[in-house]
Amino acid sequence: MTLDIKNQIASKIGLFELNKTGITILRDENSLRINEKDIEYFWILNFNHLTTEGDYGIFTIKFKESSFKGFKNQKEIVRGIFNLKKEKIDHFYFETDNLNFDDKISEKFNDLDFFYTKDIDENEVPSIIELLIEFENISAKIDCQYMPNKKWVDWNNEIIKFSKSISEKSKNLNLQKATDFLY
Repeated sequence: MTLDIKNQIASKIGLFELNKTGITILRDENSLRINEKDIEYFWILNFNHLTTEGDYGIFTIKFKESSFKGFKNQKEIVRGIFNLKKEKIDHFYFETDNLNFDDKISEKFNDLDFFYTKDIDENEVPSIIELLIEFENISAKIDCQYMPNKKWVDWNNEIIKFSKSISEKSKNLNLQKATDFLY
């Protein structure tokens, strides 16, 4: 996942850039600073299931309450889904919430066993997961295959719920099609 993908997401949700936690600047069409928001964390999860056309991804960005020149920014969370064609976001949907800050995907991530070594069945087509995490105390990019143990299954189930739910809310047939194969 490139910096360009992060910046494509940023542009689509009204941010100038999305490359770190902390203060991010909001600019108008003349590049003048009009606001600042404080990013607590964000994650972007990109999938390549090897059996479908193109990739799709999901993301969450959580903002802290902050102020800029007297303007109060509420604590909020932005959740979204996108699909990619040749490293470019093709279809995109996001929603903002300032009441429900549950993020089960990041919560269950903490339970994963990255040293699980069971062999994958040779008939099984692996999912390739690319995860970008930015928190105040960590910046990481993880590329891995889905591993069939309980904690990974629980995490994957949260990803499936999130993906299905947000793609349905999008009412975008291309985004819904991207998640059709999920069970």
